[in-house]
Amino acid sequence: GQDVRVLVPVGKLVVDEKGCVSVETPIDYEAHIDVYSYDVHSRFGHFQAAFIESRTYLACVYAACSTLLPEVRHQQCGSELAMRCIRQCWTNRPLTEKEASHLNQLLSFCSLCPALYILCYELQRCSQSWAFLH
Repeated sequence: GQDVRVLVPVGKLVVDEKGCVSVETPIDYEAHIDVYSYDVHSRFGHFQAAFIESRTYLACVYAACSTLLPEVRHQQCGSELAMRCIRQCWTNRPLTEKEASHLNQLLSFCSLCPALYILCYELQRCSQSWAFLH
């Protein structure tokens, strides 16, 4: 199979009144826009994030796009996929500023899944428990 990589611009995720999700990026032509790169698994088709920072952002995207219906590709709703991403973010160090920012943004999309909110809270709490070592 052919390797596939998806680039997603980094910015504030905004959900409009119709439920469409967009990424707020600078409109200045000289602006620098960061992106995260995700490999698409050749067999299962899910996105693979190499770093915790990109994984927390992917969780935001999944949660922002989530409905109560399962996604066709994964047979899970976006909140469940976001929880899977967050479970892969446990570490023995405090979260970086960007990781914490993504996690805080994710909390605003937890209305459909209270378990996701609890999981995010627990990740924040556990990561801060290592702060005295760093």
